[in-house]
Amino acid sequence: MRKSGILLHPTSLPGEWGIGDLGKWAYRFVDFLAESGQQLWQILPLSPPGRNHSPYHSFSSIAGNPLLISLQALVEQKLLSHEDLRGIPRFPDSLIDFNTVIPSKLRLIKKAAKAFFRQESQPLRREFLEFCEQMKSWLDPFAKFASLKEANRGAAWTEWTQKTGAKAEDVREWQFIQFEFFRQWKSLKKYCSERGIKIIGDIPIFVAHDSVDVWANPELFDLDETLVFIFVARYYLRKEKIDAAVGRLEGVVRDYPETPTTAEAQRYLNEADKGRREFGRSLAVPWRCSQPGRA
Repeated sequence: MRKSGILLHPTSLPGEWGIGDLGKWAYRFVDFLAESGQQLWQILPLSPPGRNHSPYHSFSSIAGNPLLISLQALVEQKLLSHEDLRGIPRFPDSLIDFNTVIPSKLRLIKKAAKAFFRQESQPLRREFLEFCEQMKSWLDPFAKFASLKEANRGAAWTEWTQKTGAKAEDVREWQFIQFEFFRQWKSLKKYCSERGIKIIGDIPIFVAHDSVDVWANPELFDLDETLVFIFVARYYLRKEKIDAAVGRLEGVVRDYPETPTTAEAQRYLNEADKGRREFGRSLAVPWRCSQPGRA
């Protein structure tokens, strides 16, 4: 039976705080899907975005994206106040300014986490503890990784100066952040089911090198003596070839004349195309060719 729907990452929903989230606009979108006769919502990965803010290059293959947490939901839980939200800067309507959104939103989510642990009669405390126990196999390493990454100002884990000693308070806050993400996601998914909308999920094709997955389990990956990937999807990474191809492309950009003739333009386009092909080959040298005798 045929079904139809829409592909939309939640970050692309309208949002008062610079980015779409799992709050009211997500529920309105589900209503829109149901009322327009759609049955599917393809969401793309909901994992924490890594390099270039891509959900396909994630810090974790399991954890959820903190930026999708609804701040309004935290106000309704009395973990934030309306006054807290008034201090958020004004964001553009047509794009996501990640460099501004990330620090401003994480600051408020961490403030909510502190309020959660201060409240002695917090009604969700037991649910939080159960979540931590059930998810500890991935949650504990992720919370430590996120804490250390923050302490090292976002550097890749191979470049950390502080490699151990994550603060217990920071680890606990990151555990709460994941708890709240999955609580909000579970609520939205339940609403989708009630409205007859099925979710089409997605995951990153590859595990990112700068991720808790590789940091916590280096023995499961092909890493060299500097802990950098040797093989990705059975392809051998040849740094010297990459450097040569990038150098060719940089030369094309540097030397391109302001007002080229047709012949000059074609020549530079040909050079750029050679650089592009060299770059592609440098990233995709088949394992069997580069490593004879290995299957």
